[in-house]
Amino acid sequence: MTEKDVLQSLSDYSIFFTEAQEEFNSWISEVAKALICEDPAEFSAEMFEKLTKEEISKLVFSAYQDISIFLKETDNMMRHVEELKLCLIQSQNSVVKLQGELIEAKSEQMESDVQNTVNAENMLVFGLKETGVENLCDKVDELFQQIEMKPRFEGVRFEKKSADRTRLIKISFGNSNTVYQILIK
Repeated sequence: MTEKDVLQSLSDYSIFFTEAQEEFNSWISEVAKALICEDPAEFSAEMFEKLTKEEISKLVFSAYQDISIFLKETDNMMRHVEELKLCLIQSQNSVVKLQGELIEAKSEQMESDVQNTVNAENMLVFGLKETGVENLCDKVDELFQQIEMKPRFEGVRFEKKSADRTRLIKISFGNSNTVYQILIK
């Protein structure tokens, strides 16, 4: 069942309930007319006792017809709602499956990215603040001391110096194993 079918069904239900409400209100108006009472809140058993047997029979039969139609359609709707619930469950299962596949694909991509990074002999460091006169090697050494490592490296800042942002640093190592050791820390 497509989304369009579901929306059409819900629209049909809305129309049915609106029409049923109109039918019941019409029946109440018939009763009010027969009882010569405009306010249904004022209906009483004594008022109904004043009606003739024929008037009561017509009102009861009219109510019976409306209620029979309402019950038949409500029964059909209940079966249809169960079908809609099954379709919704299937759709949700499909979404969950697609989410799982997406997560798996992203995980594989991340593993591939890590492998590519590990096979490289360089790293990029973002956000290491610049000072007016800086000793880049000392700053990077401090960074590695935080993760208890002391690798051999060469570091250089990229891009033109700007007051708006911090330039990134390219750190080159002698081998890819050093990059791997840093990444697993």
